Amino acid sequence: MTGMKRLADWKEIIPGADRKIDSSGGHEYSGLINNITKEIGVLDVIDFGCGDGRLCSIFPKGNYLGLDSDEEVLKAAQTSFEGYAFKKPDGEVYSTDICIVSKVFSELNEETIHDVLRRMRCKWLLVVEPMVPKEKVSNIFLFQERDREAYVRLMRIHDLLLVKHMIKSISNKEPEDVSFLLFKKAARNPID
Repeated sequence: MTGMKRLADWKEIIPGADRKIDSSGGHEYSGLINNITKEIGVLDVIDFGCGDGRLCSIFPKGNYLGLDSDEEVLKAAQTSFEGYAFKKPDGEVYSTDICIVSKVFSELNEETIHDVLRRMRCKWLLVVEPMVPKEKVSNIFLFQERDREAYVRLMRIHDLLLVKHMIKSISNKEPEDVSFLLFKKAARNPID
């Protein structure tokens, strides 16, 4: 996907961001995400904006695809998690049971989100985002302030309906709580 940027230059901004990934630790929300995917019976997973790939460890190798626009991060993920699939989005349409988007949409404008969603054919969409006011966010990140209603409005355009909203407090790590918004693809009305 051209033009998508996550951080200006993550290696310079985040001290130690270029270190080897600890593949034993898992993703910070892996337990909750694992419970959600088991509850809805997910088989295939696309992790959009997978970053270092740590989330992959809760899914079978053949059922996970990590997508990220940063080739260096993808190379590190491939080294740390052998047997898992990681690639740079190339404009193709992806089909999956669930697309997980963790801390990515808050860095994208609405036009880019719509482009992403047009390329994802998923039964479920899990959006994991901090709901943080702009004044509490460092100007390093390309942060787009959105609340739950803004995400519901954005997803509804793509026939994705909110079925569950959970909040996890990460007060010692995050400036605010993190929301888990689970959307389900609505069946289209055959008359439309």
